[in-house]
Amino acid sequence: GTFGKVWLVSHKKTGTPYALKMLNKREIIGHHQVEGVIREKNIMSSIEHPFVVNLICTFQDDRSLYMLIELVQGGELFSVIHTETRDGVPNANARFYAACILESLSHLHHRHITYRDLKPENILIDSLGYCVLVDLGFAKIVMDKTYTLCGTPEYLAPEIILSKGHDKGVDYWAFGVLIYEMLVGRSPFYSYGTDQVSLFKRIVQVKYAFPPGGLGNEVA
Repeated sequence: GTFGKVWLVSHKKTGTPYALKMLNKREIIGHHQVEGVIREKNIMSSIEHPFVVNLICTFQDDRSLYMLIELVQGGELFSVIHTETRDGVPNANARFYAACILESLSHLHHRHITYRDLKPENILIDSLGYCVLVDLGFAKIVMDKTYTLCGTPEYLAPEIILSKGHDKGVDYWAFGVLIYEMLVGRSPFYSYGTDQVSLFKRIVQVKYAFPPGGLGNEVA
């Protein structure tokens, strides 16, 4: 990323593998991200759920901050949805993945945490096939509303684009976009060559359509 790298490391005695996120202090200060990094660390420390990546511990030296994180080795949900031979997943798989993701979001929302960057690249598949939410860099405790423009364009809710203030509802919007992508194999609002202004207009106007013939009776 912008501020550092993630290394694959292992415990010297047990051999247990972990992900070590190393953040450059100078880069963090230069990009005015000190508050954001502290917020991410505090939020991750407060969460314990099988479908949200686990922060083991943190430490630092003169140059860097370090976050030792549970290793999830199954790859991104994005790579499951989009392969060389197809886009989208079977309805039963989509229901299972959606249930996992909803569980993780519910856990965060119960603690007044809005995730704000739900997308298939931020969901990893663990060794048992369950979804694990990772990268809480945009997550924030929101008691009322917040006004920061953040997230990934294809998954932004209208209220973020319109700067009306937003809360956990934006996570459910992105969740709906993700379900559509799993079932249909593409974004409901973006198509190849769409510029960002046109994309935002479609989102704000809620302009999307299901494929001819619908999605089948299995979707519920």
